Amino acid sequence: MSLSPLLHKVVSPLLYSLGFYQRDWQSRSKETAQIAILCYHRVVKDSKVNNGLLADEIGMPADIFEKQIRFMLKHFTPIKPSQVSSMMDKPGLYFAVTFDDGFEDNYTVAAPILKELGVSAGFYVVSDYVGTNKLFWWEQLAILVRSSNKKSVDLSTVYPRWITENTVPNFISIDTLEHKKKAQLQLAAALRQTKHLDIPRVMEKLALELEVELKYEGRSHPLMTWQQLVDLNQQGFEIGGHTASHVNLGRAEKSNFQTEIIDPKARLIEQFQHPAVSFAYPYGSHSNYTEAATSAVEEAGYTCAFTTNHGMATAQSHLFRLPRFTLNKGLPFACAYNVANAFNNK
Repeated sequence: MSLSPLLHKVVSPLLYSLGFYQRDWQSRSKETAQIAILCYHRVVKDSKVNNGLLADEIGMPADIFEKQIRFMLKHFTPIKPSQVSSMMDKPGLYFAVTFDDGFEDNYTVAAPILKELGVSAGFYVVSDYVGTNKLFWWEQLAILVRSSNKKSVDLSTVYPRWITENTVPNFISIDTLEHKKKAQLQLAAALRQTKHLDIPRVMEKLALELEVELKYEGRSHPLMTWQQLVDLNQQGFEIGGHTASHVNLGRAEKSNFQTEIIDPKARLIEQFQHPAVSFAYPYGSHSNYTEAATSAVEEAGYTCAFTTNHGMATAQSHLFRLPRFTLNKGLPFACAYNVANAFNNK
């Protein structure tokens, strides 16, 4: 389908109501498996929980999440994430559900919905953070930006490399809520590509520039405990690796692989008394893993690994670079539009 993105979005309700999408998907899946792997982070009780939060903190409201899963069940067959590799040679439409980072609302909100609908899922946890009150750096960032009373932030002394590489402008406005939202997105994008060991120092300098105390602990939305993860596993859900500290494996040294990939897998085996089968790369885009990191994940004993590169998994997909995508709304035609884009992504 060679429609412009804007036109495709406009006509998506018509394409779905006329069955165009459905016929196209069925046609593509007659000879080879087409596997949609959905990626989630937080799923919250309702939209009110998101009030006052900035990007990277916001969760998917439970009612929309349920509508999305029901949509997928109408058109695809559910499988576990660990089954993706074994379904590659079985023609058909399949979908798997994954969650990154290990937020407690995955256990209290998302899992009960999935269980009621008869759908499994994989939960990818950051082993050093499980059951702790520690904040991820993007949560620290959101708190800093949200709490600052400054009108703008001068980044030239925070991380000069950002300026020389044109990653961010020298000055970013934070005088309004909209500007704060934009600033958080810009800074988070820059930090995702910053060397992992540099991030704590950058956050300290950013806190000084924003004139806000940097918090290292004090979560407003908890992470799952090992006991909750064991309970999920006993219910039939899968628990997988997501490194020890949410490191960007695209910028990590090989010397980090033992502590970030291999040791966390051993910890998962210890907790659940059986091997963790699949892995999800933190951040997950092309720049967030390397050939060496991919090899390390495979050598650690995982059978597949998930990225956040947009697309459908097929027999041609690399088992340790499997694509995932998100659904952003609950309306059927909107879900269909997202799925169609994944089908058409090369």
